[in-house]
Formats: sequence, structure tokens, C-alpha cells
Amino acid sequence: MWVEGSPELARAARDAFAQHVSRGQLQVVHSIVTPENVNDIVAGARLPATVDFVSIDIDRHTHSIWEALGVKARVHCIEYNGSIPPSLD
Repeated sequence: MWVEGSPELARAARDAFAQHVSRGQLQVVHSIVTPENVNDIVAGARLPATVDFVSIDIDRHTHSIWEALGVKARVHCIEYNGSIPPSLD
């Protein structure tokens, strides 16, 4: 499952991975993810309770979304921006 906030980039992802999308191996969803809606978005994909890999790379609420996410993964790849001081939320 690939969730993309930009309609243009969601379309580009569907086009770039059309073979995987057509086989049902990948779902590309256009949506803005928030801590409040992340589980509703994921529920629409009917993923298993545990997946192999989760990558979260968004501009806001990264940690909050990761905390709220009900799907567990064997491996998590979470965006990190070392230029933001720890004192900022």
C-alpha cells in the first residue's frame, strides 16, 4: 500500500507501478494522512495485522502517525530530520 497526499504523485506512482497495481500487489491511495485517519486508511486496504515493512516519510506528524498506526511491521523505516532540534515538537 502506498498512500500519497499529492494527486499528481499518486497518479505517477500508479503509472510507474501499473504492473503491480494491476496484479493486486500494490494499492496506491490518494489521501492526506493524519494520526486521526491513518487506521481508517489502512483498514480500507485490508492488510494483515502484521506486515513486513512500513515506511513513513511525510512532512508533518511523522511520530504521531507512527504511534497511532495499528498495523505492526517486522521493519519500520521512519523519516528523521536531524536539523530539527529535540526541543521542537
